[in-house]
Amino acid sequence: MAKEYKVIGKKVERVDAFDRLVGEAKYAADIYLPEMLYVKILRSPHPHAKVVKIDLVKAQSLPGVKAILTSADVPDFAIHRRATPPTVVMPVLASTARYVGDEILAVAAVDEETAENALELIRVDYEILPFVLDAEEAVRPEAPRFIPRGMWFGKPQIL
Repeated sequence: MAKEYKVIGKKVERVDAFDRLVGEAKYAADIYLPEMLYVKILRSPHPHAKVVKIDLVKAQSLPGVKAILTSADVPDFAIHRRATPPTVVMPVLASTARYVGDEILAVAAVDEETAENALELIRVDYEILPFVLDAEEAVRPEAPRFIPRGMWFGKPQIL
């Protein structure tokens, strides 16, 4: 005899259906709170590069900028699993970019425009590291070896 479920295989009424239909639904981007800050992320333009120096002076002096965080300011976070390996530790912000778009730093400001302007004032010096762009190049013996950003505790895994 098949088990009877409350939701699986049944029609479920969407309590927000009408609000979505008429464009009145509230999403996270629609929420504004007193003294709320806006965060923008500076991303790496390089596929593999070490951050050598970050010049924050101009951005920090911009009125409305409340904080600028780099990898030195933000602790890594751990993802706990029941399976092997039990834990992976991941950096929130990178000190070495592993792909184009990797998160290097975060700017918090009183409005979105100020945060974007602060990003434009920040200067980052990178040491470009070797990288590969296709599978054929990657399997060559002289190709650089990729080390994942996360550090596994337990049996090493191929990511």
